[in-house]
Amino acid sequence: MRINKFVSVLLVVCLTFNSFGVRSKAFAQQDKANTTNDINANYLKPIEPKGYIKPVKMVETVEQPVIIEQVAPVIEVDKLSQDEVDLISRVVMAEAENEPLEGKLYVVDTILNRVDSKHFPNTVQDVIYQAHQFTSMWNGRYNRCESNSELNDMINAEYSNRKNSGIVFFTANRYGEYGSPSFRVANHYFSTYN
Repeated sequence: MRINKFVSVLLVVCLTFNSFGVRSKAFAQQDKANTTNDINANYLKPIEPKGYIKPVKMVETVEQPVIIEQVAPVIEVDKLSQDEVDLISRVVMAEAENEPLEGKLYVVDTILNRVDSKHFPNTVQDVIYQAHQFTSMWNGRYNRCESNSELNDMINAEYSNRKNSGIVFFTANRYGEYGSPSFRVANHYFSTYN
C-alpha cells in the first residue's frame, strides 16, 4: 500500500507541475514545435469574424493630361511659295509701278490666270520667263524692282480668291493684237484669251 500511495503522490505532483507549466523536456519540445507552428500559422492567416467584409482600398484617381499627338505641319500644295510671290511682286512693280492698286491687282490676275490656262506654261516661273511675254523681263526693268509686303499680301489673297479669272493679256496705251478686249484700268488694257 505504500507503493500505491507513493504512485498516487507522484501522480499528483506530476499533474500539479504540469498545470503550472513545468513539463518534461520531451513534452516541452513537442509543445514548443506545435505552439510555434500554430503561432506562425496564426500570424500568416488573419482572423476575421463571421460576416466580416474587407474594406475596399480607395485609390485616388488623378486625371491624366490630354496628350496631343505632334503631327508634322501640313504643307499646302495649292499655295504659292515665297519665291513665286516675290517673282510675281517684282514683275508687277516692273510692269505697273505707276498704276493704281486695282491695275496692279489685274496684272497679278493675268499672271495667275496664265498659270491656270492650258494655253500657257503651268508654273509661275515658266509663265514669267516665257519669251516675249513681259517687257520688263527683257528690257532690264525687272532687275531694278523689289517686291514689297503689301503687294505680297495682295498676291496671296488673289491666289486664293481671284477678282478676275478670265484675263490673260495686258498692254499699255491700247489693246494688244491677241485676245478679246475686256476692260481698261489707267494706262493698261486687259484682254481675255477668246
